[in-house]
Amino acid sequence: MGRKNIFEIVRDNSNIKNDIDRIIRLFSEDKICACNEVLYTRDMSLKDFVEEFCFSTWKSRGHCLDVDDFLSTIGYKELLFNIKNCIDSVNESLIIIEMVFNFWKLAENKSKITCVNFGFKNNFYHLFDLMQDILARLNYQAIYDKEKEQVLVIEDKPEVTAVAEIVDDDLSMEVLKYNHHTLKGDLATKKKILLRFGNELEAKRDTLNLVNKESTTNIFYMLNNFNLRHNNIDESNNKHFKKVVAEMKDEELEEWYDELYQMILLAFLELDNKDRTIKFKEIKDKIENVEK
Repeated sequence: MGRKNIFEIVRDNSNIKNDIDRIIRLFSEDKICACNEVLYTRDMSLKDFVEEFCFSTWKSRGHCLDVDDFLSTIGYKELLFNIKNCIDSVNESLIIIEMVFNFWKLAENKSKITCVNFGFKNNFYHLFDLMQDILARLNYQAIYDKEKEQVLVIEDKPEVTAVAEIVDDDLSMEVLKYNHHTLKGDLATKKKILLRFGNELEAKRDTLNLVNKESTTNIFYMLNNFNLRHNNIDESNNKHFKKVVAEMKDEELEEWYDELYQMILLAFLELDNKDRTIKFKEIKDKIENVEK
């Protein structure tokens, strides 16, 4: 067997841990940002740049006082320790990437507002490419909620992306956010999102019935009987009480919520295809009539 070339060696020695080390270095050590002062240019790390120019006005800073307070709140040191010791490294790596991605986006947005005063070195964009590459390898993607100034890392599912592209902008973020890893076990938030989807479909129920009656029946049955629209777990509520649902453990109920989410995604796609089918029929009839 012949020797490996240098690019094959780099490829074969590439792993998530090494790439996370690179991300951390580009985040907190390397001077990849620049502030153009009157007489000189001051080079800064991404961490220091965000601290000085972005953090105090960040909509999603919560109650955190500064960048160090934010990092402490998300357990930054513990995350690094777990990655170093290979403890749940994939999940921890996704959290690190999500954090750095948010700071990267803050810096980029800042430069767009006052582009004369700020600039970046080549590795600033290399950091972006590195994070995107890792997410792609793990089958995740980064999405940006402009209103909340939040970058969220979610599982990359083609059907989810397809639906997000066809629904209204305000609903598309909800479609994507349902897949965020922090929502696992969060029945209250999932319930809120599903109810919003239900309200959206309610207005299109007649059309959806024509497309797929069985699916429509199942979706609205679940909305009405799985403790979503009504309190189905309170035995004193004779009208809506469902014994089977009331006896479900949270894990089982969450599984059904996730199934309902998938059914709703399909419903949106079917509605979109209905419009496409109608448009195609119109052009088909037009073509056939001309030919006659």
